[in-house]
Amino acid sequence: MSGETSSRPYPAMVEELSGDFAWAVVEVAPDGILITDDAGTIVLANHRTEELFGYAPGELLGRPVEILLPDESRSVHRAHRTRYRAEPRTRAMGSGLDLRGRRRDGTVFPVEISLSPLSQDGELRVIAVIRDISDRIAAEEENRRIRATLDATHDGVFIFDPVTLRHSYVNLGAIEQTGYTEAQLLEMTPVHLNPELDERAFREVLAPLLSGEVSARTLTTVHRRSDGTDVPVEVLVQYPPVQNESSRPVVAIVRDISDRMEADRAIRQSEERMRTLYRVASELRIGSDEQFRETVHAAAVLLGVDGGFLARIEEGTPRVLQSWDACDPAPSDLPTELVALSLQTVAANDVTVRDGSSSFIGAPIEVDGNPFGVIAFYRATPREEPWSVADRDFVRLLANWLARTIERNLTEDALLLAQQDLAVTEDRERIARDLHDTVIQRLFAAGMGLQSTISRVADPGARERLEQAVDDLDETIREIRTAIFGLQAPPDGGPGLRGDIVRITNGAREALGFSPRVQFSGAIESIPARVAEHLLPTLREALTNVAKHAQASAVRVSIEVDREVRLRVTDNGVGPGEDVAGGHGVPNLRARAEELGGTFSLGSAPTGGTLLEWCVPVERDGDGT
Repeated sequence: MSGETSSRPYPAMVEELSGDFAWAVVEVAPDGILITDDAGTIVLANHRTEELFGYAPGELLGRPVEILLPDESRSVHRAHRTRYRAEPRTRAMGSGLDLRGRRRDGTVFPVEISLSPLSQDGELRVIAVIRDISDRIAAEEENRRIRATLDATHDGVFIFDPVTLRHSYVNLGAIEQTGYTEAQLLEMTPVHLNPELDERAFREVLAPLLSGEVSARTLTTVHRRSDGTDVPVEVLVQYPPVQNESSRPVVAIVRDISDRMEADRAIRQSEERMRTLYRVASELRIGSDEQFRETVHAAAVLLGVDGGFLARIEEGTPRVLQSWDACDPAPSDLPTELVALSLQTVAANDVTVRDGSSSFIGAPIEVDGNPFGVIAFYRATPREEPWSVADRDFVRLLANWLARTIERNLTEDALLLAQQDLAVTEDRERIARDLHDTVIQRLFAAGMGLQSTISRVADPGARERLEQAVDDLDETIREIRTAIFGLQAPPDGGPGLRGDIVRITNGAREALGFSPRVQFSGAIESIPARVAEHLLPTLREALTNVAKHAQASAVRVSIEVDREVRLRVTDNGVGPGEDVAGGHGVPNLRARAEELGGTFSLGSAPTGGTLLEWCVPVERDGDGT
């Protein structure tokens, strides 16, 4: 024994151990060890017990064991001791009991306790081994939190062994995605779920990960659910490093891409329809029966119907101009109610086109605002599914194209322009999608990453630069969204207040010598009419002033809507001069703002040039502001 242990005052119980060695073993044990007599009095406690409960050496001796329990457990424990004395037996740790210990300072902590009876000289002694499991409880709680987080995602998370490929963990998303139970999935491997890859092919997919050539792999494949249906999925497979290389698992995050595939299919179908109709319409002429018939035929094939017809209405009487039918000649005489239906742009599933019930979809053709006729399609039997919105839009679009063809007597130049417009529209839509789906998301992710970094940066200068970078990213995202609107919006701005604003800015292009840059923020179409009546003339007057006085090469128009409408017109010109402030326009703009309870200002922009700011409150439903 060392001097420290041999100098302690040993009670008589210590002497009953087999010498100093046995006591040394008890003293250095990683768990607390104490012995109580038949009355529950502590007769021995090792150093770990005293340290665990916060007592000085020898301070526990002679005290009741209940002193180590929370107040609310002491009475119950006395009853437990009585029952244990009647039937003493060894009880191992981890027996499922929720036990708590109480330190000298009153704090309570979770413990595991094993009990062993010891009979000595006819007296019952109880040996208790006590283990602090606070760290384990905390780890289990963290594990539950992580599992809850993983279960909250709709994506499937599969963790499996790289050697056996057997799943060791699946989240709730994986269970819902596959239709199997957790127990079933834990008996399976990824190969059991993938009808496209056998084990050899799947191991070839994993090989670059396991060798360290790549950190992750993404593949598009299918998962076969428990009911036998196949679900298209995108799988991100990773082999993350862990401390214990021998138990390093592979993680697969699986996303159901059914909606994306369906959307892509709908886009491809729509694009195919558009291309086909442009091709057919490229040679369409008034009175060209063959071209009309080809148009009806092509559209019928794209819609998956049995036939269709183009009819002219003359003095209220329908007359078939051209028709196409897959089986029999199309009807030459149309029921009046069918024409009436077509004039309402309708789709129906139980109408009479030929003998019996049919599925029908039709749209009116108007030339110069007057009814000209109808374009309609039908199936010999009712459809199992109703006509979709895309089908209705397609037929309506076809009717409009026919009307425009008849109105303009399509020329080669007009058709060529239409083909060019289609190509530009597709490119603009593609660019807009790429900007929204890729660029904005990456900028947003970068901004979130910077924001999470700011709190960990101690240097004020560096923190300020990071905050400025986040603000710049936010401004860039807003500008990209404005650009996306510009790509998606019709050339004339479309209907509504947003379209009026675009038309005003486009109209100023000639006077300015360049196109103003327009940025929207908030629900522009929610601006009340009484505010819009002043907003539009204010914008027009502001752009006129820039054209007359600013000598600018760039103008930015910003309209923000929240609890107020804020119009800012900024140019890079010579700045506000007396010729602007002294005219009638500025007082009129101020009067318009004040009439609505708002403010107006005109001054130098921070970066040079002129800044005009016109701000008025917006009355919202439910409040009086």
